[in-house]
This record gives sequence, structure tokens and C-alpha cells, in this order.
Amino acid sequence: KLDEIIRAMGAVNSRNLQLTQPSALKVAPLWLAVSVAAGAIVYWTTWTTLKTLKLDVSKASSCCGHGSSCEHKSDSSTAADGIDGSEDENNENNDLEDLASDNHSRPPLLGMGQVLRKPRPTSATADAMAIASDQSILPGRQRIHVKTFGCPHNQSDGEYLAGQLKDYGYTLVDSLEESDAIVINSCTVKHPSETRALNLVSNAQQLGKGVVLAGCVPSSNRQLADKLEVSMLDVTQLDRIVEVVEETVKGNTMKLMDKRNDLPSLSLPKVRKHRFAEIITINAGCL
Repeated sequence: KLDEIIRAMGAVNSRNLQLTQPSALKVAPLWLAVSVAAGAIVYWTTWTTLKTLKLDVSKASSCCGHGSSCEHKSDSSTAADGIDGSEDENNENNDLEDLASDNHSRPPLLGMGQVLRKPRPTSATADAMAIASDQSILPGRQRIHVKTFGCPHNQSDGEYLAGQLKDYGYTLVDSLEESDAIVINSCTVKHPSETRALNLVSNAQQLGKGVVLAGCVPSSNRQLADKLEVSMLDVTQLDRIVEVVEETVKGNTMKLMDKRNDLPSLSLPKVRKHRFAEIITINAGCL
């Protein structure tokens, strides 16, 4: 019986083997086909990407890597627009900015690492730019020299004048030569002080500087105020110095000679000349 049982078990195992082999043979071709298709897709994608990168690199190297071929193309196109053959030999040594033409509606195509250069401005263009620069003077960016003559009261007014200009943005300088305009705070207590102020007005005009005459001289002598072609400021108009200087640096003449009943505020900004001395204003002018 033992032999019969062993033979029966062997028959069953051989039958199971015959049943499983066809199933395995059916599944294997399907997995093989899927693997082949996936490998083909990966290979095609990689090959296409490498080909595209290779084309880009070849274009860049042919444009800018062999003797600046792009510059020669730009030179040839410029020569075709109207430059004689004899000038082409000289243009080979010129810069791109000398070969630029205003006839092109669109800028030329540039290669990797190249920069489009603007043509050099002609004399007419430079003159137009200079005129536009003169017409667009920004206020508060000029250098101003404030010169004060006379008594301590006038010295206090000079501190207020300088303080307002500095607070607005002007740069205060110590000499007439390095300034763009000068504010002369004059005094009539002594004749030499008045004479020195008027002489300084003449010197500044000869140097082409803007002049603002403030203080007691224009306030006390209206005939002189009408005669001088400079900007002027009455002693009671102390807080409007910035307006007058703005017009003066533009080349205009502004005269504020009307007397006011109210005094300028004592809280105006000021530039003190003495560290330990403070002048307190109790009046506006000595006249």
C-alpha cells in the first residue's frame, strides 16, 4: 500500500506541473512586450533631448565661437545699406557703434555674449541733450554760498537763511568760486559794509553766478533795488529765501520787496556759526 500511495502522489504532482506550465507560458510574453515598449520610450526621449541640446550648442558656437562671425554679418548688412566698397576695408577695424545705422527699424540679432552698442551722438544731439539738461535743473541740488555783513542782528538773519537752504537740500559752501549761487545778506549800519556787499554782487555777476541780495541794503534803497538786475529779498521776507534761490539758479530774477507786518517764525531752521553763542531775534531789521 505504501508503494501505491507514493505512485499516486507522483501522478498528482506531474498533473499539476502540466497545468501550471501553460499558464506561465501565456503570462511571460505579455511582460516581455511591456518591458520592450518601456525601454523604447525611454531611449527615444533621451535621444531627442540630446539631439536638441546638440543643435543649440552648435548654433551658439557657429555664431560667436569662431572669429566673431556675428560681427561680420552685421558689418556686411551695414555695408549693403549704402557704404562703398572702399569703406568696407576701413570698417573692419571700426567698432559696432561706428557702423550702426538709424535706418534699421529693428535692432540686429545678437549672439551669445554680444551687446548692442548705441551710436555715438552727433554734435546736434549733444547740444540738444545739453539744452534739455539746463532746462531740467532740479531745485535743492546746487551749491550755495551765504555771505553776511554787519551787526549781530544781521548775523542771526544769516543763520536763518543758511538753515532754511540746508534744510531744503542745498549744499552750503565757503567761497564764491565753488558755488552755483550766492546769497548776500547786506547791512547799512556802516558805509564800508554796504560797499563791500555791492562789490561782491558785481564780482558774482562777472563770474556768472546767481545772486540774491538780501538784508537792509535793498530794503532801505528802493532806487538801487530797481536798478540792480539781481534777485532781492526784504528783511521781513526772510522765510521765503528758498523760493527766491530756486528761481535764481534757473536763471530768473525774483524780487520780494513788500514789507510784512508779521515777523518770520523763530522756529525756522538755522545754522549756528558759534557753538556757545545764541542770538535771540527781537526785531526784524534796523530800519
